[in-house]
Amino acid sequence: MASFPLLLFVWFLFASPEFTLAADRKTYIVQMDKSMMPKAFATHGHWYSSVINSLRTSYGLPRSSVAVSRQVFFTLMIMPSMDSSAGPLSLQEVHNLKNMKGYVSSYPGTLLEVLHLALCLAMYKVSGYTSISLLGMDQAIADGVDVISISMGIDGFPPYEDPVAIAAFAAMEKGVLVSASVGNEGPTFMTLHNGIPWMLTTGAGTIDRQFSRNSESRQWQLRIWTQVLPVEVFISDVNQLVPDLRISIYSLYELLSFLSYLLITSKLFQQTLLGTNPAPAVAFYSSRGPSPTYPSILKPDVLAPAPKFWSAWMGNAKKRKGAHPDWSPAAIRSAMMTTANLLDNTLSPIKDNGLYLEQASPLAMGAGHIDPNKALDPGLVYDVGAQDYVNHLCLMNYTSKQIAAITRSSNYSCTSPADLNYPSFMIFSDKANSSSTSIEFKRTVTNVGDGAATYKVKWTVSNGLSVKVTPDTLVFHDKNEKLSFTVSVETDKMKGQFSYGTLVWEDDGAKHSVRSPVLAYKIY
Repeated sequence: MASFPLLLFVWFLFASPEFTLAADRKTYIVQMDKSMMPKAFATHGHWYSSVINSLRTSYGLPRSSVAVSRQVFFTLMIMPSMDSSAGPLSLQEVHNLKNMKGYVSSYPGTLLEVLHLALCLAMYKVSGYTSISLLGMDQAIADGVDVISISMGIDGFPPYEDPVAIAAFAAMEKGVLVSASVGNEGPTFMTLHNGIPWMLTTGAGTIDRQFSRNSESRQWQLRIWTQVLPVEVFISDVNQLVPDLRISIYSLYELLSFLSYLLITSKLFQQTLLGTNPAPAVAFYSSRGPSPTYPSILKPDVLAPAPKFWSAWMGNAKKRKGAHPDWSPAAIRSAMMTTANLLDNTLSPIKDNGLYLEQASPLAMGAGHIDPNKALDPGLVYDVGAQDYVNHLCLMNYTSKQIAAITRSSNYSCTSPADLNYPSFMIFSDKANSSSTSIEFKRTVTNVGDGAATYKVKWTVSNGLSVKVTPDTLVFHDKNEKLSFTVSVETDKMKGQFSYGTLVWEDDGAKHSVRSPVLAYKIY
């Protein structure tokens, strides 16, 4: 199993009469560029100690006293070119750190998280939403995993300060697919986290189970939408002689109380019925797009069963990787997106539980619900490499220092800012600051079918959107051949806050339908 060297140092604070930690001090994970270590230091540990020792504090203590009283807690080499340390620092000291040679970035964490990592690192068990996720994911990458599924995220931080985003970039570079949840703040728009383009972002879908009992007068059914809190419980009379009862359980205490009641009265529900309708649907709590930190890419990517079932579905991602070991994470994501299902088990459009069972939009379900069998043979894929993501960051006006914080490398440049070859099309505009009503996308697809094939495009849009695709036919002569096309979208006649549709490339034998969502969103 491949791994790179691991340096782990744990120090504890030394209590002393003349020094106690101030209330504004927090534990931080600090990224330092290994290549910048001065030659005067024999080890990186000596360098870190010197950096911490040199920080000025509001206590006016001698530097040696500060160094003895406040050592770094934790040092972990997480990339060949980067080292990270964690320790309790004040805001002023963090500010001073930014002027230090070799400083890249820093993130707040907790001592408990750091110590927890030392105990649970091999299991990749992480707690909290800050530095620990970066360290745990980096170790998983070092251990040679193929897929990482993470049901956590951080809100309100740009990608260059988001540990999950930074770790996911490193995973992508190593060919590891990262799948992450959108969050649990739905159904409000723009609450989604993990909206960065180099990971697979999944919305939560429901899978219903019915527990039924026959009584003398009528049959009762209990339906529990299997998802994390809040849990939606529906109790209904099959014969519809009495109204349905809906219970929303928002706390762990309420859930335990309800489950205890079910155990006590277990004879009330003696059957488990599968295949009830409609399913799947977007879970009420599933966060909606657009991503507030990266709105230029449509998120979520797809809808998948709620987190309780993600391990099984990530097994399907592993299956894609096994069937196509040469595919990049972007190609696997593309296959999942372009073959996703838009219909539920009643053959009607997938519904949104957060919108009173109205039709779900791409802001809630992305390209649709994952279809693992179809994803094995998508026909065409939209592929993306590490430099392509950097080019898009450049197009979005990220600075070289911000990009370096994400990539943890100085090997990337901003010589060719460009749109991203993503399998969806997102038009995001601030109406107050943007007069543009049109946008042009350039895309390249790779033929991963059996051989020669001809694809023709068709699209369906609503609510004032206008789409034009050039060329409208793609003729592939060989497998793995790449062809490009341009999509122009006009929004001047759009009504309302958002409008959406689909763009589909279909081959001449109707074996493959490569579908992408198109969505325009305006902030008023």
